[in-house]
Amino acid sequence: SSNLSVAEANTLSQVRHVKSLISLQWSLLSYRIGMRSSFFKSNRLPEFGILKMNIDGRKYFSSAKDNHFAFNPAKPVENHRVLMESHLLLIGYAMWLFGFLGAHRFYFGRPISGAIWFFTFGLFGIGWLIDLFLIPEMKRSAERRFQSGPLDYCLGWILFIFLGIFGVHQFYQGKIWTGLIFLLTGGVFGIGLIYDLLTLNEQISEMNRSRLQTYNAGIFSF
Repeated sequence: SSNLSVAEANTLSQVRHVKSLISLQWSLLSYRIGMRSSFFKSNRLPEFGILKMNIDGRKYFSSAKDNHFAFNPAKPVENHRVLMESHLLLIGYAMWLFGFLGAHRFYFGRPISGAIWFFTFGLFGIGWLIDLFLIPEMKRSAERRFQSGPLDYCLGWILFIFLGIFGVHQFYQGKIWTGLIFLLTGGVFGIGLIYDLLTLNEQISEMNRSRLQTYNAGIFSF
């Protein structure tokens, strides 16, 4: 009789555990669907502070970007509700100090205009001054385009600027062989550095997207 009661209790506990897992999965799915619906209704929110943090994840919403939040590289929205930014406004203004070389435009993922600024010294200084007022919009555009995630864009750019010739920014992305090639060839004789200057945002975005997709596949697999 006592053995039967213990067995029944174990069975009941397992059933409750399975029900809780199903409930959690349904909650995750429902919330993600709700987030997509709310975005189309309204994606304009008040902005607070110099970093313009978004409180409920709608402002910089995209199909992949809604899944990386502050304090943990890959937790779903209901655990944190604070979207981690990819590009910081403060860093953008710091880059603008060297804007006559197009630094802020490269940082925000605008390599073509960045190259034009580089060769014309910021459109002869006029474009450089105008960009002081355009940086907030450049930041918003970068947030929509590039995936935030475990790899930090600011750190990636700092490593590229100061240690790029040694391939440190490639090591940071986990590209060991590419990093070694950069290290042994001085950034592939400078050609690789030029390529990375034009594409570093896309490289980091793709790595973040890949890692978050792997995480998402993991949490929905059980």
